[in-house]
Amino acid sequence: MVRILKNRKLKAYIVAHSYVAWYEWVKGLLSKIYKAKIGKGPENDEELIRYLNGYPSLGILNTEEWGIKANQIRNCVAHERFYYDYKYSELVLIVERKEKRIRLREVELRLTSISYTYSKLLKFLREMIEKGEISPPESIF
Repeated sequence: MVRILKNRKLKAYIVAHSYVAWYEWVKGLLSKIYKAKIGKGPENDEELIRYLNGYPSLGILNTEEWGIKANQIRNCVAHERFYYDYKYSELVLIVERKEKRIRLREVELRLTSISYTYSKLLKFLREMIEKGEISPPESIF
């Protein structure tokens, strides 16, 4: 849907909010898996990310190559501290009075990966509930 939009400002707005929504949905499912494996939920996002570093295919939630944490992206979007740079086609997030620039195309590609991972996690959780197993198969991670 985003690819057919002509209005670049609307496109940036939709991409930013979609990223945050997908991130929250995936993080919620991963927290449930973490709780099932460890016995208690993660204390914060950093603990969940450290746990997920053991599973390289879930690196989609790691945004350190952009120079910003996923939680900071979420806060910027929630508080409307971002804008779209038309000249460079970048999403500009204001973090602690500094600009963090991310190419809009990179965020779009990450959205595709996140949505795919979300569907894999839903399928895994469904199977986990049906079988009563807690340990995830290696194919999901």
